[in-house]
Amino acid sequence: MLRFGLKMAESIQDVNPEKDSGKQVADGIRARIVPLLVLILCLATLLIGSLRIIGRGFEPYDDALRHVAKVVSGKAWTDILVIRPEITMDSHPGWHAILDAFQKLTLAEPDDILVFSILLLFLLFASIPV
Repeated sequence: MLRFGLKMAESIQDVNPEKDSGKQVADGIRARIVPLLVLILCLATLLIGSLRIIGRGFEPYDDALRHVAKVVSGKAWTDILVIRPEITMDSHPGWHAILDAFQKLTLAEPDDILVFSILLLFLLFASIPV
């Protein structure tokens, strides 16, 4: 017990609060900023890669195009897709409202709406861990 108390007293004397507080603050800042910068760099790399792929003419051939078609045409699902007669409602009204608002706000072409759709979903998916 006495040995433990002496070691504690020695360790308290070795610590200089004025000298160590600045180092601790710098280490704390570094510990928070470095992972954030690495995350931003990784997301930027993925985002630039996505933009390059889209810039070369790639367009997804499934859901993204049907959502853009729904917004651009303004037609009902039965006029766009071949579906059962029992399906009468839009299954993605919120997403179509977002795309419609983007189109009306920016007067965007269908390709622009498609790029907006892809990038917005990517950013939402990638920012969840943050």
